[in-house]
Amino acid sequence: MNRALFVIFIVLNSFTVQTFSKNCKKQKSCTACTLGNSEGFQVKCRWCEKSNKCYSAKSTLNPCSKKNNVIKVGLCYQDSEEKYTPNNAYTNVLLSAASYYKNAQECLDEILPGGQFIIQQKIQVRCNFGDYDYEECCAIVATSALHKVIAVSFRGSTSNSQLFDQLFSMLTDDEVPFKNVGNVQSYFKAVHDEFEPLVQESVQQLMFQNRDYRIVITGHSLGGALASLMAVALVFDNIVSSSQVTLYTFGMPRVGDGEFAYNHDRLLQFSWRVTHYRDIVPKFPLCSLSNGCQNTTGPYHSNVEVFYKKPTMTVKSKYKLCLENESLKCSNSVTGCFITETCRNYHRFYYNIDVGSHCQNTLNGRKWERWLPYLEITSNRTVFWRTWLKCMSFDVVYAEFVKTLHEQPFRCLVYLIVLSPLCNV
Repeated sequence: MNRALFVIFIVLNSFTVQTFSKNCKKQKSCTACTLGNSEGFQVKCRWCEKSNKCYSAKSTLNPCSKKNNVIKVGLCYQDSEEKYTPNNAYTNVLLSAASYYKNAQECLDEILPGGQFIIQQKIQVRCNFGDYDYEECCAIVATSALHKVIAVSFRGSTSNSQLFDQLFSMLTDDEVPFKNVGNVQSYFKAVHDEFEPLVQESVQQLMFQNRDYRIVITGHSLGGALASLMAVALVFDNIVSSSQVTLYTFGMPRVGDGEFAYNHDRLLQFSWRVTHYRDIVPKFPLCSLSNGCQNTTGPYHSNVEVFYKKPTMTVKSKYKLCLENESLKCSNSVTGCFITETCRNYHRFYYNIDVGSHCQNTLNGRKWERWLPYLEITSNRTVFWRTWLKCMSFDVVYAEFVKTLHEQPFRCLVYLIVLSPLCNV
């Protein structure tokens, strides 16, 4: 009798597994896949974001490990209400650009006018841990009453020495544990540890004063890596909830291993990793030397990637969203390049602005326009003169030029003939 009951149990269990396995395969989104998991069934569907598919609990085809499967509908970040918009991304790349400039508020007033963002704190920390001496790393914390946002923007690398330190660390140092979330690059972790108590204290104070504000964290290049770590830390340490945080990174290198990437995706519901065509930086450090990014124990990217696949990138350019980690349909579909100036510009320019120099270029352009009233020229030539003036780089040249324009017109003409080609006018 007991043997008969056991056989019946096995048959029914097998039938249940097969039935749910078929049902799981039919689900095309994370929400649909995990929605029935609260109903008490023995076999539950699991969503694997590596393959972007739904599997039964007993499936042997699921490429995700048990701890990296999504089984709760609340963790389906890609089905969330917040969607990627180029205009929001553009605002955040401007915030990233402001962090590169010494007087960040002056820059923000120019590139995001109308008092949209007010800087509450500028945080600078030591980040030269090797033999080289270079400028401190910097982050700005700003608020916007218009957007009801607390923004934290991290500056990227500012010197070749700093870049060398990062590359040397990637090549020689082992990845180090980060908050029981996974392993990350040691240089990024060291800089983050300098920032963490200062940024967290600032965010906590501002959240207390502005309880209905969201947190937006952003950064370009190295700044993107630091922004990623800070966003994870704020949620992991329960400073803010996952639903309050949005992360935008631009040209960010790989921060940690596969475990960190998957847990990053679990902790952050709204994360946009923007990449530009053949930008070389997001391809470092390499996942592996021989097996591409199939092995998740090495460096690995988090989601969601927003890939702009054309050399020229503007707010209106077409882009592709990739929900799979290290998808072969986004930036991994092209090779990186760095030899030529054009190649390097894929990293420097996002949404058609030179992120690291945007503030300086914009404010210098405004500064030299004060000379224009002294130039008695027709309106249709104003654009020509403005472009030529912006090209130059020293006050004495401008002063001498304006003086010469009035006193020695012929000499001024020689200046134009010789220098204008160098300025690409």
